[in-house]
Amino acid sequence: MIVFRQAKPMVTQKDIARRLGVSPGLVSRVLAGKGASIGAAAATVAAVRREALRLGYVPDCAARRLRGDRTATLGVVAYDFEDPYFGVLLGLLQRAARAAGHSLIVAGTWRRDPAGLDTAPLLKHGIEGLIIVGSDRGKPWLAPFRRACLPVVQIGHTTGRGVSCVAPDEQAGARLLLGHLRSRGHRRLAFLFNDTLPHALRRAHHRRALAALGLPPAPGCDLRCRFDRPESVETAADRLARMRDRPTALVAGDDATALLALRALRARGIRVPEDLHVVGCDDIPAAGLALPSLTTLRPPVEAMAHRAFLAASGCSPLAGESLFAPELVVRESSGG
Repeated sequence: MIVFRQAKPMVTQKDIARRLGVSPGLVSRVLAGKGASIGAAAATVAAVRREALRLGYVPDCAARRLRGDRTATLGVVAYDFEDPYFGVLLGLLQRAARAAGHSLIVAGTWRRDPAGLDTAPLLKHGIEGLIIVGSDRGKPWLAPFRRACLPVVQIGHTTGRGVSCVAPDEQAGARLLLGHLRSRGHRRLAFLFNDTLPHALRRAHHRRALAALGLPPAPGCDLRCRFDRPESVETAADRLARMRDRPTALVAGDDATALLALRALRARGIRVPEDLHVVGCDDIPAAGLALPSLTTLRPPVEAMAHRAFLAASGCSPLAGESLFAPELVVRESSGG
């Protein structure tokens, strides 16, 4: 038997105003990025945006189009269509756009190849904002979007300037992950990272977390690989297998790297978790399906995608970097 339930009504600006005890007009101005122009206190602006995010507010774009000639179309640039973490984010952005009556136009590359990135169609379709999915060390392709004065938000980290970011709190994640391993009795840890920006940031925070926990870095245990060469994980596994004083845990820069490491370690007779604990980061769908299932950090991707959508659509402007604390997901690879 199929049971049809009434759809949950959409949250309106009046709902937010009623919960906060303020006027709907104030909420409307704040969500349109005009709070400062009407003299709203910074605390009030923050409270309105926080309540809108908590309630899952999305703008009534049909009404907005009636007030002007807006296209209700956002552009999305994904740095790697093969990355499963990016796939999750793209799906969540599509869900948010559909709920708000927006359309998305997506451009991107495979394996972060800048030569394959064609963003010209985004501007031709009159996008009203841009969301970048992925981290980078600069965006030479962004100049036309800056000239168009479009709101731009990035889900990820960047070393560039002038772009607001929504990203996981890597410092909090490092403390969670290493604190978990220390609680399991680990004192000698190996690290497996590539040369991408997220891995570099995570490795830096792991070093600080090690120092805070009073754990000295183990000599020879900083293993390297390349994101565009999966076979480089095999080389790292060879190094680890040959170590006389082998580490008791391996921290990988992301889940995809950790899953490659699980396979490489198994091929070399190293059992996980019996001989070595392995942890990752991102909680991609395959992490829970692996054998053994992977202990990892789960970023709040739904909240991150929703915040990025609100910023790019102009409903809730974002300045600087907004960090979201991850959750530790303990599975079989670190003892269950």
